[in-house]
Amino acid sequence: MEQNEVRLHAEAIDFPAPIVNIIEALSDRQRRNLLINLQKEGDLSWTNLLELTTIRKGTLNHHLSVLEAAGLIRNFSKKDPTTHDRSYYEITPVAQRVIDGIFTAFTPNNEKPKPASDAAFRRHSKKDPNRLPNL
Repeated sequence: MEQNEVRLHAEAIDFPAPIVNIIEALSDRQRRNLLINLQKEGDLSWTNLLELTTIRKGTLNHHLSVLEAAGLIRNFSKKDPTTHDRSYYEITPVAQRVIDGIFTAFTPNNEKPKPASDAAFRRHSKKDPNRLPNL
């Protein structure tokens, strides 16, 4: 009977679906790149995002859809007379809290958390890509 209890618990335990969706959305490097660009630059048009990345149009649409479905970005319309762009994206308050929470979690206890900045987003060392950045 103890084996069945252990098996039941192992199958039933997971984070709530919205948290799982966020974790899965952040599991892709291109989506993290999009989120970081939006966090650093503020709202950006679809065209701006395409120019800032090396992502193809269809792939960009897919990644934006995943981030939006996870509640990390918001799409809105705005007419820009200089470029004629109308579709813009921005990070949501949830995304900002997630980013801040990640940086806070990896800040040593005796230091104050640093705000997310360009330095924090630098590329990982080629020698050890799994190493966490020094925050």
